[in-house]
Amino acid sequence: MSHSTRPLAGQLGTVAGRAGAGSPTAAGNGSSKRTFRDKFHSMLQEAQEANIKAVHRQELQDRRSLSVAMLMQGRPHAFVDFFMLSQPQYGSAPAAENSAAASSEAAAAQTNGGSELSLQSLILLQQQLVVADAASKAGQHEQAFAADALMARHFTQLGMLDKSVFFWKKCLQVSVSAAWGAGELEASCALGLLYESLHQPHLAMSCHERCLQLALQLQRQDDAATAHAQLVQVYAQQAEHCSREGDLQGAAEFYSKCRDAALQCGDAASAGAACHHLGLIDQQQGSWQTAMDHQRAYMELSRQAGDQEAEGRACVAYAECQQQLGQLSGAVESLETYLELSRSQDPRGQATACCKLGVLYQQQGQLQQAVGYFERFFELARSLGERRLLDIARINLGAARSALRMPEYKQLCWGDLNGVLAWKSTRQAF
Repeated sequence: MSHSTRPLAGQLGTVAGRAGAGSPTAAGNGSSKRTFRDKFHSMLQEAQEANIKAVHRQELQDRRSLSVAMLMQGRPHAFVDFFMLSQPQYGSAPAAENSAAASSEAAAAQTNGGSELSLQSLILLQQQLVVADAASKAGQHEQAFAADALMARHFTQLGMLDKSVFFWKKCLQVSVSAAWGAGELEASCALGLLYESLHQPHLAMSCHERCLQLALQLQRQDDAATAHAQLVQVYAQQAEHCSREGDLQGAAEFYSKCRDAALQCGDAASAGAACHHLGLIDQQQGSWQTAMDHQRAYMELSRQAGDQEAEGRACVAYAECQQQLGQLSGAVESLETYLELSRSQDPRGQATACCKLGVLYQQQGQLQQAVGYFERFFELARSLGERRLLDIARINLGAARSALRMPEYKQLCWGDLNGVLAWKSTRQAF
């Protein structure tokens, strides 16, 4: 009887002593019997599972009591929203965040086996839904907006973005019904950012465009600049998507919008990048004159932004357009500008530019300059260690040197024809 009432620690100590005594049963059947450690871990696991079930039952009871309280207060709309939002199936699972609140909520969701809300979040949700419902019925749209916005930010902090979208939509409805432009602007901006995070670019784009429209109507220049900056990102993403899908017309349309939005918010670098992509699309379509105009704009905007690397890329693209249009001297000038800008930064790009310059000078009959650039191309290719590039450099350099010495060879042949014939017959030196 005394053993049955002994504390658990005493019982465990007795069992441990017996296990260490080396009993015949333990020694003979150690592989088939459960050890003390296995039993202990099994007891802990059963206790944890029982605790989880108890907590879950308690939270279900708390959720029911909170729901009933809203009905007792005459808030059926708040009850419906609470019932829907408190379901584990609604919205996304909590994401990993740096805040302590997000970490505790994520831990609670993991404990409960889903994206369930903690008791603290359920209480806050119930309170703010009641506040928002009461404020809406009383015509106090700013108070209703504040309550919904509070919950929207709370769920954003927890990483439950779908729930946050729900509340910002409520904020938007309140603002539109009250013709409150400032509230609609704030809700539209928040929704646009959330849709970006949820990878829904079309919805994000419409929200940011509405933000821009409202900011201009309200004459809020800072908000207009912010909307333009957000649209630059969204338009660029959509343009890249169209390019991957092979929709060049759609890509050009979005890049044009991206360029215009970037110019409106003073983002010269993004505007230049958009012009560059527009030029590349024109090149694919064979519109070299339009492509050259876009690449010239890219070069000027990159210079304005102080980005020498981008300016160098613009020079190369601009030179290609000039070459296609027969403006060889202009192409040479653009490539030489690139070499000055990219000095010791892009050896492979420099090698390519030297090769192009060698070809251009050779086409213009300036063989000495061509040989000089081909020699530089050869040295760069050898430093890079790329076999194919080195083979190309050898061929071009050999051909240019041969072309350079061809007049001397011809003169020698015509000036001493008998000597040439003797050399061919007996390899007699000239």
